[in-house]
This record gives sequence, C-alpha cells and structure tokens, in this order.
Amino acid sequence: MSGFLSTLASYLTSTAKSEPKPVPIQKKHLMTSWDDVDFVKLNMLVCNILYEQNSYEPLITEIERVVGRRREHCFYGVLSAAVVLILLHDAIGAMTAFMTLIIPTFMTVTAISSSLEKEYQDFSIRYWTVYAVFVTIESFLSSLIQWDLRLFRLIFMSSCLSTRIPVLAAVHGL
Repeated sequence: MSGFLSTLASYLTSTAKSEPKPVPIQKKHLMTSWDDVDFVKLNMLVCNILYEQNSYEPLITEIERVVGRRREHCFYGVLSAAVVLILLHDAIGAMTAFMTLIIPTFMTVTAISSSLEKEYQDFSIRYWTVYAVFVTIESFLSSLIQWDLRLFRLIFMSSCLSTRIPVLAAVHGL
C-alpha cells in the first residue's frame, strides 16, 4: 500500500515536464488571383485538403483501401464524372456559374477572411459591383431580345477576373 501512496504522491508533487508549445505556422496562400492558377498549385491545394487530419479521415482511408487508388485520384475521378454530367446537361450554364459565381465567391471569402492585402479586397468589391450592373443590364436586354446572353456574360466576366487584362479597372472607372 505504501508503494501505491508514494507513487501517487510523486505524481501529485512532481513538476510536469514542460514541452515547448508548437509555434503556429502561418499558412501561405497558394493562389490569390487568376495569375497564380496552374495545375501544380491546384493539385497541391487539393492534396492539402484531402490529407488534412479531420473527422472524415477513417472514411477516406477506407475508400482508398477499397478502391485501391490514392485519395486524390478518387477525388479527380468523382470530379470528372460530375463535370461530364453537368456539361452534358447545360454546358454554358455550368461554365457561367462556375466562372462568374463560384470562383469569385471563393476568392472574395478568402480575401476577406484571411485579411489579405487591401488590393485583393478592393478587387473583389469592384468585381461584384460590375457583376451586379452587368446582370441587371443582361436581364433588361433579355426581356427586349430573345437571345441567350450567358455566353457573353461568361466571356466578359471571366476577362474581368484576370488582372492581366484591365477590363475590370476600365469598366469600374466609368
């Protein structure tokens, strides 16, 4: 009994070994504008997300085991199948939604939440202002003429996203 009490007393009175606290590493953004987008950075971004420790790790590991492929290959396979199905249904609508809504929304949320440079936040505000005006004009024109103007929106708004083509600055300056 004295062995148990002496062991318990040593646990209570001994000083705990202090382990150095991990220094949080500031995550560097791989892509902050369209100029930074390339296949290597996209793959790094996908792998960072897929291999991050989270509550879905056992499920993803089991899918890898059953399929016999790495998780990024499974992800790209499912993504490719979804893209093909969407494009077969309405290619212009899908591309327009992706290029003019989904990607700019992701870029805006990233710019605001991570407190990137004010330049990126201003770029997002200018984009959404031009987008709102463009969609308003497009809906007015589509009621006058019976043309599908989504392709024009896709081309114009995608060119606004590029920092190499000063369309957004020129349009916003009007």
